[in-house]
Amino acid sequence: MTTPIAEKLLSPTANVDYYLLHHQNDADMPAALNAATLSLIKNKADAYVICADACYLSDSEMEQWNICFRKLPRDWHLLPAAVHEQIRDIKPEYEIQWQELYREHMTGNEFYDYIQENFDLGSTASRLIRNILDYVEAQEFSDTKLAQHHLHALLDGAFGLTQEEILQFGAGLEPETVGGYRIIDRVFVEDLVFKLGYNPNAIEPYSTWRCDNRDNAHNYWGHYWPDKTTAQTDLLMRSDAARTDTPYDHTLLLEPRTSLKSTLKANAERSKAEFSGTTLPTPPGDAR
Repeated sequence: MTTPIAEKLLSPTANVDYYLLHHQNDADMPAALNAATLSLIKNKADAYVICADACYLSDSEMEQWNICFRKLPRDWHLLPAAVHEQIRDIKPEYEIQWQELYREHMTGNEFYDYIQENFDLGSTASRLIRNILDYVEAQEFSDTKLAQHHLHALLDGAFGLTQEEILQFGAGLEPETVGGYRIIDRVFVEDLVFKLGYNPNAIEPYSTWRCDNRDNAHNYWGHYWPDKTTAQTDLLMRSDAARTDTPYDHTLLLEPRTSLKSTLKANAERSKAEFSGTTLPTPPGDAR
């Protein structure tokens, strides 16, 4: 069994260090906080927030080292936004699993009751809200986020309802998948939707598609990518090209990666030739 790494995250709080325990080359293998993995943390801080799949330290040990443990994906919502961004780049499935397993959504009736209890609406406004909720539920959207987007468009700025409150709507809706990829982001351009998908088991784990908003099942022109950053760039560039009606060639995003690969290979071959048959000096401080 491989040993996990303790990856230090940029901390949003002074004197508190954040760490994510994970297996760098095996995303599916759970990582646990225990005496062995605790020893991987070398930097001294006043307090620690350590994220992992499980924890086997006792309460007294946690208190001794001033550790706050966050079990992922269960405690995803307890982490700061700045930490969310970093963990998304390392192990994005945590957020996906939290959305699927732990986030509670309201049905249309529950959301209507919530609005009635928290906002002072007249009878006309109440009937309008009821009709809007009925309309969104009747569309049979295949995904919670898609339904929330339409609800937000219809209720944007109405009676002080926030986007965070709208995110509570959508119970009973299944996450959208395209070709085995879980849709994790969308950009809407008039009648079009551009989607970003993630599949941790695929050779190219990220992909983008173009979709006719009026026919959500028809996704086409898939672009497949090995990393999230390039996929997000592609998502924004192809949606911006549609918005401005300008041509866009996604293969140009491949050129820097190909050049870098070739450069690294050439440098490695040159270094091998230069040092062939020579003895490298012992680094300073080496006890050998």
